[in-house]
Amino acid sequence: MLAESENPFDLDDPRWFLDGLEMASGRACFVRADRAAVSAEPFLDHRWRHLQAPRVDVPLSELGAIGAEPPQLSFIWHTSFCASTLLAASLDAAGGCLALKEPRVLVILAALKRSGRLRDPALARAAFALLARRFQPREPVLIKPSNGANTLIAEAAALTRGPMLLLYSDCESFLVSMAKKGSGGFGYVRELFMTLAADGHPAGRWPAEQLFKLTDLQMAALVWRMQMDHLEPASSRPWAWASSARWPASTPSGWPRSWRSAS
Repeated sequence: MLAESENPFDLDDPRWFLDGLEMASGRACFVRADRAAVSAEPFLDHRWRHLQAPRVDVPLSELGAIGAEPPQLSFIWHTSFCASTLLAASLDAAGGCLALKEPRVLVILAALKRSGRLRDPALARAAFALLARRFQPREPVLIKPSNGANTLIAEAAALTRGPMLLLYSDCESFLVSMAKKGSGGFGYVRELFMTLAADGHPAGRWPAEQLFKLTDLQMAALVWRMQMDHLEPASSRPWAWASSARWPASTPSGWPRSWRSAS
């Protein structure tokens, strides 16, 4: 459905949520959604059902009007199966913090980076700025990207302002989670291995005969380590704070008040 006359498109209006990027046609896809709608969604990706919502496609060239200044954004970067979605949802409170959980546009940006098509920072800058638009002037915006978008940590650090939490599970907990899911879990592990290998992890260059010899649990342990290796370079930066899924008693004083009280 296209944008209706009673809902005219405005690039500064956060109710026009950036849902995707169509690089072949050179357009950005926006969906009409209020704060309650985006807050309630556990995953703002392909699982978000918004077929009846007004939508509009805008030429990518028109996005240059936004993002001149680095937006204020906070992030929860994470390994998989570490309660990051639960944490983000618990921090969401009207007027206190809006948590955007796994927006699809960041997965698209990550795929563009892997294919070498994100050399110009303008597109990432515009995407971050559009996600940072606030429904209430003093309400901070928190993004919990998909772990498949962890390759964008450097871009987020360069193009936004705000703290970042690096959340991870211990290896044993990750293995137990995958084992409980059976073949589906270990299939996910292999897909994640391919993603991390495409991001440049050295394990992606291991000989195929060595990889084929790994058991399901051994492959899961390797993928857990690969995820940790992705987060480790950022853990020493002043804007990042690393924590295991065993949440500590308090959070740093520099984080939003609602985050500290929620912990």
